[in-house]
Amino acid sequence: MVNHCIDRGIETDITSKFKLHHIVYRELHSELHTRYIYSARDKACAILKNYRKLLKKKAVRKPHFRKPFLYLDGSVCKIIDGILRIPTQPRQFVEIPLNSHTVEVLSQPNLKLGSVTMTAFTLVIAFPKEIDTIEPDGYMGIDRNLENITVADTEGNVQVINLHEATLAKQQFREAISHFKRNDVRIRRKIAGMHGRIEKERVKRTLHNASKLVVDYARERNMAIVMEDIKGIRKLYQKGNGQGRQYRGRTASWSYFEFQRQIEYKAQWGVCQ
Repeated sequence: MVNHCIDRGIETDITSKFKLHHIVYRELHSELHTRYIYSARDKACAILKNYRKLLKKKAVRKPHFRKPFLYLDGSVCKIIDGILRIPTQPRQFVEIPLNSHTVEVLSQPNLKLGSVTMTAFTLVIAFPKEIDTIEPDGYMGIDRNLENITVADTEGNVQVINLHEATLAKQQFREAISHFKRNDVRIRRKIAGMHGRIEKERVKRTLHNASKLVVDYARERNMAIVMEDIKGIRKLYQKGNGQGRQYRGRTASWSYFEFQRQIEYKAQWGVCQ
């Protein structure tokens, strides 16, 4: 469906989501559920937008969507007795049993079912939640360094969270790909991708644990989180500034803004920021 929408969008040179929907709906509505067409159209429009943006700069291949994907809004799906019902045809459904933890979370009175995203191996259920406004008793500031996070609050407490695991993962990844000897681009790319996924998961796990510690610390002491504005900090470590490749590599070991993103979305669940 997505590739069909992409092909039709390129053939007709349509940029409007409404016009693309008007074309593909007449071609697909007899075979597919209406909401599936909406999902494919939205994904195709996002891909076409990036494709046209890149096309202005250089020649690029026509995009092809390979990953099985389905996005539905909460008005289409229902959870009945711990089973998620997803429509396939009018009055026909696919039933997916949910585990006890998911059912317990979604059964809270201040939650309602949001969008549902499915891939070949995952099911993601989004839901909005109403959070009461909290008046903080104090403030805590976060300083992001090369290998640690320093947290200081207005009560005079200072806590240092070690992120050496993140820099070590990046260093080991660089060492691993530097030892490649075989002059075969396909093999090197495959092995580099494998090591890259391992390194990325290690960094992600380290940042998750660190951000969870920070948010738990703020929640226990009813404090608001204050973060420094580091926009443009990478310009200080560009090539030619005299720091050297190893130092620049250490500064790029983990994403400062990814850590900030995790802090922000976790803090929105009941912590001031």
